[in-house]
Amino acid sequence: MIGQHPAQILGLALMRGLVTCDDLGRAMASWAGEGAAELLLRLDAMGILDMGQQGMLAEEVSSPEASGGRAAVAWQTSSVESRAKQFKTATMLPSWGPYRNLRFIGEGGMGRIFQAYDPSLRRVVALKILRGDSPELVMRFLLEAQNQAAVEHPNICRVYEVGEWQGYSFIAMQFIVGEGLDLLAPRLTIQQKVGIMRTVAEAIHAAHGQGLIHRDIKPANIMVEREANGRLRPYVLDFGLSRGPDASGFTVTGLVLGTTYYMAPEQARGDNRLLDRRTDVYSLGATFYRTLCGRPPFADSAETEEINHTQYSEPISLRRMMPSLPRDLCTIAQKCMERDPADRYPTAEAMAEDLRRFQEGEPILAATPSLAYRSLKFIRKRKSQFFLASTALGAMLIFGGMAVSARLRAEEQVQLAQQLALEAAGLESQIRYVHRLPLHNIRSDQRQIRKQVDAIRMRGANPGQAAKGPIAYALGRACLAGDDPELAKVHLEEAWERGYRKPEVAYLLALSIIRLHRSQLGDRKIWVPKLLAALKASQGATTESPLFIQAQLAFYESRFDRATELAEQAMVETPWLYEARALQAEIHLARAEDLQEPSRVIQELEMASDDLRTAQSMAPCDPSLRELECRRWEQELAWRRTQGLELSSTRRALLNAGEVKAMLCPS
Repeated sequence: MIGQHPAQILGLALMRGLVTCDDLGRAMASWAGEGAAELLLRLDAMGILDMGQQGMLAEEVSSPEASGGRAAVAWQTSSVESRAKQFKTATMLPSWGPYRNLRFIGEGGMGRIFQAYDPSLRRVVALKILRGDSPELVMRFLLEAQNQAAVEHPNICRVYEVGEWQGYSFIAMQFIVGEGLDLLAPRLTIQQKVGIMRTVAEAIHAAHGQGLIHRDIKPANIMVEREANGRLRPYVLDFGLSRGPDASGFTVTGLVLGTTYYMAPEQARGDNRLLDRRTDVYSLGATFYRTLCGRPPFADSAETEEINHTQYSEPISLRRMMPSLPRDLCTIAQKCMERDPADRYPTAEAMAEDLRRFQEGEPILAATPSLAYRSLKFIRKRKSQFFLASTALGAMLIFGGMAVSARLRAEEQVQLAQQLALEAAGLESQIRYVHRLPLHNIRSDQRQIRKQVDAIRMRGANPGQAAKGPIAYALGRACLAGDDPELAKVHLEEAWERGYRKPEVAYLLALSIIRLHRSQLGDRKIWVPKLLAALKASQGATTESPLFIQAQLAFYESRFDRATELAEQAMVETPWLYEARALQAEIHLARAEDLQEPSRVIQELEMASDDLRTAQSMAPCDPSLRELECRRWEQELAWRRTQGLELSSTRRALLNAGEVKAMLCPS
């Protein structure tokens, strides 16, 4: 019976974990046979897969349940190297659970991966089957699926199903027809590599927005698909080591998880309490390093030495290994891979922004540009204009000494403004991460963020004339992240008055006005016109959802139906934007204010509660959601008084909401 299904027996042995790819490699190294049956005999002789085990597997692949699929592909005579490659395509199981035609395609960190066909939905999937059955592995396996499914992004591999069959846990995922970045990189141009890494950084930023840290970003976990139009589309895979806001139980201090060549120093030390989004930024930089030069950082070291090098040494300069590589790309990789997390890009989005700037010929923010650097970027982008202007340059040199000195000082100030804005953006991501954690007292988190805000304010205290507007914008952004909307409004108004009139400035000004006055309903005639002007000037701002800005504008213009429609669209476009759900609650409260019929008032108030519960489940620690809940019960209490209705249940609800708010952020 074994001789009838040798390739299927090998495939089932792989799936069951009885044989590893390393076992097969050792067997093939001294294997003189030309078929799967001879390889089974060799495995038996080596004591890896004995005849008794092979007989049990043969009965399983010959059972009626396993029949009905196509027969395994015939083994063909060729060299040992070719036979090893053919093994993956020749090893096939006709069925496994609800799936058909399983072909072994590789091994992941926690399981083996098969290409399979799902007959119920008529699609090909990648089926990841867990190795082993320990409770910790099963829980981490399920956590991978949950974390990966939580992120809605076109460049993150989709999860279709999580299940168990015959005691084996599995994940059914999107099947990607492509190559790993580690294999594809040597055939890519510099621009293609930059484009892929920019897209990957944006996808990782989306995961960070959900409170996830990947912890195992590397070229092998990035699959690249070539679309019909020839464009390359990368996908981020394998969230098996990712950590979410509720995964503290799987994080042990001193336990090193990840791939050594791409680990950040804090990850290599096993100090998992310090891991945050900047840990992934380091891994993105190490992946970019490998993609550019063909070898990972510290590739010549043994694994234990490599961990020490990661913590205490700098990798070989890309510029030294590849003198022709653009300096900006070396700077971006170096910025990502700084040993101190505070010196890295604060977010993956900031790395993506510098890659975009490189693609479009703009100065990157990570550099400390001199006049020569900026001039070179200017020349490269405008070669023909420079040729015409060069004839006039000689006459200007005589009078340019003092101007150059002033320009250098101005450039330093502008660079300071850009750096402060990047740090302020990092604070926004940090407070958003805190808001998504399980419910707890966030006072210590706020205190730490305010210290960082104070440090930013000190560095921007005496700006030069050329940078007063941009630095005021950066200070306003930092103060808003530090929950000081009054001071934020002062700085943002100063930035606007000094001519720094970008849509982003207007939108942050609108947010500061909303946070200052959202509970002051009596003086709407004073602050609402200013808010509307700021929201109208915000059109075109680069935010997570331009639709959300339009929804806010419609709400404060009392166009509630349109505001509801736009908020719904914003939630579809950006499912993680819980603020859109909170706006829905505010719309219901505003409608309840205008109604007279008691049943409709209660209906709107209940709908507001439903939206609030949804928003709070996404961001349990956002104080603004707790304030809005208190407003909702205060509004019902006041309405019940005017109607002469019973008050005790509403008072209890208001008291409970106030207690949660006080616990979250005690005075």
